[in-house]
Amino acid sequence: MASRLFMLLSSVAMLGASAVFLEAFCQSLASLQLRRAVFFVVNLFLLPTSIFFAPDLLLCAFLTLSVSLHYAAIASESRPRPFAIGTLLALAYAAKGVGFPVGILLSFVFCCFVPQLRDSSWSSYRSKLLLSFFGLSSIWIAVLSVHDSKLLFSSSGKINQAVLAPGYLENNPWENPSFEKFLPPPPGRLTYWEDPSSQPGFPSWSPFESKDALRREFQIVSTGLRQNFILWCVGGIGLLFAILERGNKKSRDRWLLLSGLIFINIGLYTPFRAIYERYYFPSFLPGVLIPVLAFLTLRERIPSSRRICNGLIALFLLVVLFQSISRAKEALLSPDSYGGAEMYSARESKRALLSLAGKRVDAVIGGRPEGLYLAYLLHRPWLGPRVGEGFERYSAGKQILLVRQTKVDVPVADELAMALSGLPQEQVAGEVNEKFSLSILNIPKSQE
Repeated sequence: MASRLFMLLSSVAMLGASAVFLEAFCQSLASLQLRRAVFFVVNLFLLPTSIFFAPDLLLCAFLTLSVSLHYAAIASESRPRPFAIGTLLALAYAAKGVGFPVGILLSFVFCCFVPQLRDSSWSSYRSKLLLSFFGLSSIWIAVLSVHDSKLLFSSSGKINQAVLAPGYLENNPWENPSFEKFLPPPPGRLTYWEDPSSQPGFPSWSPFESKDALRREFQIVSTGLRQNFILWCVGGIGLLFAILERGNKKSRDRWLLLSGLIFINIGLYTPFRAIYERYYFPSFLPGVLIPVLAFLTLRERIPSSRRICNGLIALFLLVVLFQSISRAKEALLSPDSYGGAEMYSARESKRALLSLAGKRVDAVIGGRPEGLYLAYLLHRPWLGPRVGEGFERYSAGKQILLVRQTKVDVPVADELAMALSGLPQEQVAGEVNEKFSLSILNIPKSQE
């Protein structure tokens, strides 16, 4: 129930953030019908994902709202709300760890492009914004630091960097040897590899430690640049129009804020080979809005091009609409498509929960990523894809949910099933779908 409520609130937050964003950035140019069209095509793409990836959508909503409130003060010359903006940036960090560096960069952008204030109010605006953001963020940083006994704002960056170490398959971080051994998760953790520095053998590397490492980092960055080529180009269009309209502060700042949100979002992920579309949710609204505003600006500057610009706007939105419909259909229905596989696995894991109603589960083993998703949904530790030394001692007296894949990584699944074949098992569900099945292992206490 709590997870469903969280997903619903994430969807509502994104709908509200989209409406506020379009009202702030399009009020002087676009008609109400055009704003509604942009609102529809963007949320058609984003909202189906809230069923599975609510934190990513919530992060996007808070960042979108913060940019909207800042530009609304610039556009309308109204009283700015630095405490509200700083709070939204802190909430974005609370939703997902990457929100902290994004919040720092956006705070810097907001402090550079401030609303029309008296000179004496500029420093006050900046100090209030930074105080609210860093003050609220420090609470969560303190909680994480106390839990890990060291200064920490997020461990995801270390993980994403470590699993891309030279010598591992480019698109399969699960090949990292640290994922192939058994280590019980620390208290409060879902998996044992959430804090790489605490695990023996977890690769720690720097791009500057050798020529091979530097070459590897160049490969990762070049792949990220190619993957987001269209978004880089759209951000570049925004910068070009900012230069063309540099004499108009409101218009210039609008273009710079839209482009800045795109560049900050994709720039932070480029060195880490982030392959899933959900990482780039904050770029979707400005990515659609920049071309629309570019055509609207050209229409105003060149009256004779009115029909052509209107046709180009309609054509662009139709293309985005068809892409959104195709993407939503792919993500919801296709288990093997790029971008759809992750969502498919998450959805099927949620369905599998129905077969576990009333069953006691102390931990989950096997399956990647279905087993990991099930552990997350059950609020239980995930023990990884293999058994190893220490498994029997850890699992004694516990009921372990075995997730056995039937179509993907069959050798690993067969090896795991063989290693556990001598333990008492209760078949919970035969073949949940064409990809995995579930059974509960009753580990006797005598194995301690």
